[in-house]
Amino acid sequence: MFSIILGKYIRLICFNIGWMERYDGTGRVISNFRYVRDNGTGEEVSNFVNRNGYCYGNVPVRYIEGKSVSLHLERLGASKKDMSVDDVTVVFFARHPERKVACVVGWYRNALVFRKEQQEFLDGQKVKYSAKARAEDCICLQEQERSFAIPSGHVVKGGYGQGTMWYADSDAPVIVALRKQLETYLLRY
Repeated sequence: MFSIILGKYIRLICFNIGWMERYDGTGRVISNFRYVRDNGTGEEVSNFVNRNGYCYGNVPVRYIEGKSVSLHLERLGASKKDMSVDDVTVVFFARHPERKVACVVGWYRNALVFRKEQQEFLDGQKVKYSAKARAEDCICLQEQERSFAIPSGHVVKGGYGQGTMWYADSDAPVIVALRKQLETYLLRY
């Protein structure tokens, strides 16, 4: 399902990440994800760091037999053969540690999203990512601005589940309405 905003189709995917103040490479990740519990941090700590004009978005990825689980790019309009799809809006959301509600923490516009997790050495560090976008197309909200709630499947049919990727493409009326509200919200910035 693609929405049309201002005559343009919006490809949208949502990444469920741990909560942080800034995602600038510093600070503590607050999350119940196993990787964060085991390692004391998560790969999403640098999702909004400008590295040579780009931000590299990481989402906690499940591994099965040592291989990362693929993103279903077909749900974003790609073919099964495509290894990436461009012009995607990637919304990052995280569970607020006190309110216990998942909220939008930031997003990438015009992002390139990959089927498989990518790895590169940038600024002397190994960076894992599933999406990348020009830094000027990336918005990280201040904590006090994080008010747009993303409902779980326990609350709303078609809401996000236990996975870390949510396509928000259910045709359930409440999700269709939520997606329109989300797209309008993103356009305000």
